[in-house]
Amino acid sequence: MMVTRIGARLLVILFAAAFIVPHVARLAAAPSAAQAGVQPGRDVWVAKAAKGNFRPLKDPNGQFTMEIPRRDWSIVPGAGAVVTSVVNKKGDAVIVIEQAALKQALAPDDITDLFADLERELVLEREPKATDFQTRVLDGGGRKLVAVQFVRPGMTGMERVRQFSIPAGRRLYRVSCVAALGSYAMNEPWFAHAVATFVVTATE
Repeated sequence: MMVTRIGARLLVILFAAAFIVPHVARLAAAPSAAQAGVQPGRDVWVAKAAKGNFRPLKDPNGQFTMEIPRRDWSIVPGAGAVVTSVVNKKGDAVIVIEQAALKQALAPDDITDLFADLERELVLEREPKATDFQTRVLDGGGRKLVAVQFVRPGMTGMERVRQFSIPAGRRLYRVSCVAALGSYAMNEPWFAHAVATFVVTATE
């Protein structure tokens, strides 16, 4: 009888090894944002993820493309200046893509600290309670862009926003990466990858 019980337990252990362990391994193979990290030597604000499974997001008007995580993120239609948004399944992180018309095209030499300060002032106009500002001029993949980071009160608590302003011809694209303060670091590699892979495919 004792042998039978031991044999039954052994069968359970073997079943777990044959079926459950490989299943767990498959789940572990899909890295989280924290595991994905960024490519070594790259700026953590705008860098492709070292690991991850992505899919292309293509503007229906053929204006731009960008890579977003294949799993756990959904594309939401935009309206007005907002072209589209990408939201994670937890609802605590979103990437918003806006576009605006420029009176004239900006040259790389125009993408300076002054341009960053102007973008910061525009943020303050629409986000008067925003604090903890940080502005940067970045070189992302051979192009210059501006980043404005700040903290604001959101609908469900305090949020961190990192807005990237990307001029292309007579258009200005703003890619805003937003997450709750407590989860921003977890989503940062996905944000950085999206901006690093944002490519304007048509200019005016």
